[in-house]
Amino acid sequence: MKINRNFWCEMDLKDRETFLKRSEIDIADVSEKVQEILDRVKEQGDKALLHYNHLFDKAPKDMTLKVNQEEMDEALTALDPKIKKALDYSIKNIRQFHLAQKPEAMKMMEIRPGILAGEKSSPIESCGLYVPRGRGSFPSMLYMLAIPAQVAEVPRICLVTPPDSQGKIDPATAYAAKQCGVTEIHKVGGAQAIAALAYGTESISV
Repeated sequence: MKINRNFWCEMDLKDRETFLKRSEIDIADVSEKVQEILDRVKEQGDKALLHYNHLFDKAPKDMTLKVNQEEMDEALTALDPKIKKALDYSIKNIRQFHLAQKPEAMKMMEIRPGILAGEKSSPIESCGLYVPRGRGSFPSMLYMLAIPAQVAEVPRICLVTPPDSQGKIDPATAYAAKQCGVTEIHKVGGAQAIAALAYGTESISV
């Protein structure tokens, strides 16, 4: 199989535009609206997140953005045990795969008398995970993102995912988060969630 390789720095404007238009939606048609959302979140913080939660997800205007222990317990109780079992099976497989990928501890070698050299793999300080919802439940996206970060020992893992019309988290995503050790969970979706991770708000720190 032949794999085409393209280098952005070598592409002309026409080719670049073609690449950017390969998605189902013409990016140019939504870029202005997305920029408006980004700017509003940057300026208004949580107030903007609550506004967009209500606008796009029909969530209550006064909902809490961060998932607390009471809501987690409620979500975990509501989830079918068969789904929990299936998630546990998948999570175990994914974790085993990524553990095998983890680099060994730093190896040092003496390249000249008294001169040592080596390399060490260190995790980034934090990562933001986005798990969509809209058309269904996607806990698989959570563990596919969270487990590599957990195995890499990333100190802070922050999850953002859209609320339902009651302002609640998806139970399957909540369970997957628990099993993957993700404890910082915020109920917000769309471009506004990405903006919150990038700029920070009163509830979501950078």
